[in-house]
Amino acid sequence: MTTRIHRDPLGRFDVIYEPGMARTPLLGEAETPVRSDGEVPPCPFCRGSEQYCTFTIASSEGVDGWDVRVIPNRVPLFSIEGSTEGFPDGIYDTIEGVGAHEIAIDSPRHFDTPYDYTPSHWQKLLGVVVNRLSDLKQDSRFKYISYYRNYGSQAGAHLEHPHSQILALPFVPFEIRHRQNKFEDHMRSKERCFICDIIHHETSHGQRILTENESFLALAPYASRYPFEVHIYPREHREAFESTNREDLVLLSHILYECHQKLHISLSGPPLQMTLYNRPRKSGGFHWSLELVPLLLSTTAITMGTGVYVNPVTPEQVVAAMGSRSCEEIIENT
Repeated sequence: MTTRIHRDPLGRFDVIYEPGMARTPLLGEAETPVRSDGEVPPCPFCRGSEQYCTFTIASSEGVDGWDVRVIPNRVPLFSIEGSTEGFPDGIYDTIEGVGAHEIAIDSPRHFDTPYDYTPSHWQKLLGVVVNRLSDLKQDSRFKYISYYRNYGSQAGAHLEHPHSQILALPFVPFEIRHRQNKFEDHMRSKERCFICDIIHHETSHGQRILTENESFLALAPYASRYPFEVHIYPREHREAFESTNREDLVLLSHILYECHQKLHISLSGPPLQMTLYNRPRKSGGFHWSLELVPLLLSTTAITMGTGVYVNPVTPEQVVAAMGSRSCEEIIENT
């Protein structure tokens, strides 16, 4: 049985059915495998364990070896081979699971967390991601390519070693289609970028800004779905993350470092999801963003049933709680 995608007939979401995912831990199951002799096997992501996956797709090298390494996912959601053609299943639509699924091993150190990364390490990691997205973009079968991280078991991470994932999809997901439609409607009616307008408003008022520099802005969004949610935007209109140049990667690395430090100081390093929202293939008017979502509350039935989120913390309270210390002040005190 190969991966296949079922499309919700109401157009609300897509579902990936992947048989290999049955081997991943379920809620409440142990995350650390144990051999029959009682020994915990070596971590396949640690530096020195390259024999467990000898094929390196990309890497960033340091003094003692690789600092960031991209490898194929052992249990990929998608296969690189095959066709992207959809086919009907009665009144339903199904797509074959053709795409790419890669693991970015963020650090050679097993017990690192995203809250431990220095600005220079963020720069290395982001540089590798930019290169991978640029490369995958050359395959016309991939309609949407993104990057994401789950940190902590509550956020969906099944392995302790710090890692993130790069995913190339044979279709544009509903959430991205929804954003693209909103951007296009705003452009038609206002002749301006929707996100650029948000940035202009937020910088003019300053109430929800967490940190900023000459190229990027991090804010607590006006309609935050989750407590301490953070959105990061390039100040200038930038449609595709993979077009980010070296100078801007340096500045983005400092923004990410500062946001993670603020979350760590305020919430003691909570479980965290980070997601890149990037331009789909053959589209215009998009404005990429990175979203950080600490997993502090469970999703309730009211959200599942109505799409309405309940958040006990206002964005203005988030800004007050996370403080106004700059990146330089945080570095000096760590």
